[in-house]
Amino acid sequence: MTTVTAPPTTYYYTVNNPDDPDAVDMTKVRQAEFLVIERAMPEDEDFFDVASARFALSTGVSKTRAGDLFATLEQLHDLPQLDALQHQLFHLDLYRLITITKALAGLERKHLPRVDEHLTDYLTPQAPNQDLPSAQKIKNKIKAIR
Repeated sequence: MTTVTAPPTTYYYTVNNPDDPDAVDMTKVRQAEFLVIERAMPEDEDFFDVASARFALSTGVSKTRAGDLFATLEQLHDLPQLDALQHQLFHLDLYRLITITKALAGLERKHLPRVDEHLTDYLTPQAPNQDLPSAQKIKNKIKAIR
């Protein structure tokens, strides 16, 4: 007797739809943008201003924007589960990542592991071609977790 098993179901957001050429290309754009910022981040906080100025000159963004981008990725590194998910899917654009950083402002570090767990669960796709939550929905979710 031969048993036929269905192929495993792959869950993904519409922004990562492997059958949509625009989604595939934009995932590559988000990935490239994220990795460029991550590579340019200063290893030492003492060089934050220098790295921000250098990144601003290299990319055409303002020094303030460069600093915001570095702060956003620094915050993401404080959320290791979400950081790993982002490195796997590259589903979150900079707007959503900045929204997460702003929504977490003032939160005590001791609460970050719980937020990381809940936010990672919330931002992990649960169905094929699922809509990615908007920045506002992510912000509201963080408020509910806090």
